[in-house]
Amino acid sequence: MKIERSRRERPRLAIVYGEPGIGKTTLAARLPGCLLVDLEDRAGHVDVDVVRVDSWLALRATIREIATSDIPHRVIAIDTIDRAQDLATAWLCSERGWDTLDTPGYGRGYVELRAAMLALADDIMDVIAAGRGVLLLAHAQRQRVEDPAQGEWDRWSVRLHDAPRSSVAAVYVERADIVALAAMAVVRVSDRDARVQRARVSGRMLYTTPSAARLAKAVGVDAVDLPLDDAPAWLSQALVPAALASDQDPGRAAYAKLERVLGSREAVRALLRERGLSPRAMKSEDWIALAESIEEVPE
Repeated sequence: MKIERSRRERPRLAIVYGEPGIGKTTLAARLPGCLLVDLEDRAGHVDVDVVRVDSWLALRATIREIATSDIPHRVIAIDTIDRAQDLATAWLCSERGWDTLDTPGYGRGYVELRAAMLALADDIMDVIAAGRGVLLLAHAQRQRVEDPAQGEWDRWSVRLHDAPRSSVAAVYVERADIVALAAMAVVRVSDRDARVQRARVSGRMLYTTPSAARLAKAVGVDAVDLPLDDAPAWLSQALVPAALASDQDPGRAAYAKLERVLGSREAVRALLRERGLSPRAMKSEDWIALAESIEEVPE
């Protein structure tokens, strides 16, 4: 029998969900060393490395390739996981000859949907095991909570199928280390008549502290509520802890150095074009040699 200390640092899985337009994709694009797997073709307004995917089989193949490849990215973001659920639904219906997931009856279609999304979750965990953090972006929905002791209320939750025996939401929420809501902060202010209160928006926030009004959790990191504009630094550290970042693959470290010295991803891409290099064909030693060749270039 081998006894060891349970605490160990590893990359993490995070889910950030919110309403459309709140800034989820922009948040992902601001994470250093991020590769965005774009399922919705909505990343045209941000400067980030992108892989565009439009089918379920292509998504599975892309995630498996990322898990085994030597790309220089520290964080993989999937935009969005509920769109991935839509792709899985379309693939299942096409393969089985169903009109909808309700066609086979008795909830069988949703059980198969959960199995498909569970397979994708396993692929994502392989990416984490390979040393990269994973960020899942998702849209938000209002979910009715029924508590025998406290009554009923609404709360914000991830827009994934959630039902007994076939919950897709449970698969991802249970595996995630961090679940955070991106939302507008609203404060109540009293009018001249103290009985009249008005809602006032005070900015965009990222909430990781749980409450009755929202689904949230933070495992292994300090739960914080902070302005969305300040969230990239906190989220980057949470996804790939500093101890791991310093021990990362030398090729990824060299790419991070290039991005830091040159100032942006676009500048790195311009350098590659100038030297006739393809990032897909480059190995760790190629990235290291390239970083060393520009070591004396002033920032």
